[in-house]
Amino acid sequence: MAWESLYVERNLVLENSCDLKNASSAFLGVPFDGTASFRPGSRFGPLAVRRMLLEMEKETSSGDFFKAGFFDVGNVAVVPGNAEKTLGFVEDVLKGVVAENSNVKFLVAGGEHLVSLPAVRVLSEGYRGLQVVSVDAHADLRNDFMGERLSHASVMRRIHELNVGVHLAGVRSASKDEAEYIRRNHLSNYGPEEVESLAKKIKGKPVYLSVDIDVLDPGCAPGVGTPEADGWMFNELRSFVWEILSNTEVVGFDVTEVCPPYDAGDATALAAARLFMDAALSMKRRK
Repeated sequence: MAWESLYVERNLVLENSCDLKNASSAFLGVPFDGTASFRPGSRFGPLAVRRMLLEMEKETSSGDFFKAGFFDVGNVAVVPGNAEKTLGFVEDVLKGVVAENSNVKFLVAGGEHLVSLPAVRVLSEGYRGLQVVSVDAHADLRNDFMGERLSHASVMRRIHELNVGVHLAGVRSASKDEAEYIRRNHLSNYGPEEVESLAKKIKGKPVYLSVDIDVLDPGCAPGVGTPEADGWMFNELRSFVWEILSNTEVVGFDVTEVCPPYDAGDATALAAARLFMDAALSMKRRK
């Protein structure tokens, strides 16, 4: 596995419940925050999420995480300050994962939201009609941010340019240009109570579900890179994610922007870990 020896660090990985060839889901950390514009530190997110997964109760009402068919690939060896090269490494690793198991579903832990882009690129090559659901306080639809086209603030613009469906949820902050782009391209922004409508709209199509954890209110998730007041509560987010996981064909899932230096009591990392656990269990059942 040349991609593994070149691009993956495995100095802290979770105990796997199977090998990659038989896995339902593959977990990959991308510790990159090179375009952070407010609070840096999401590079430590994958480590914090793994720590929570190590400590959490594994047997839940949703199932037994030890039997979830979960494989931890490790962390991509990022290039500090070089978004383009880092994203290329992520893409190479994910293509390597697919080459070993074409049915495996992606679980990606950021890092900043930009790390969703290579995962969607890889999946869009293998899944026709891919739909991307972005749950985020921000639209992330800028054409560029301070001249940078590869930015956490432009990730959904780059994804939309891949000719995949894009559906927004939880957005409460958008620039004038982003609002115009949303209007011009007939994009929808769903609230937590509208998840059934969204699930029906994308049912029967492959789905990539991307959660920027700053969709949560800072009161329950303080450890994020770009906090926005008046956000969702965790039970709203978890219910929203579970509805999409249970009633659509999710082929990839990420949680990004966990920022441990600002995360009082590890609350944000814990929330992200719970979502990853739910996703892994759902993917096992739907294999």
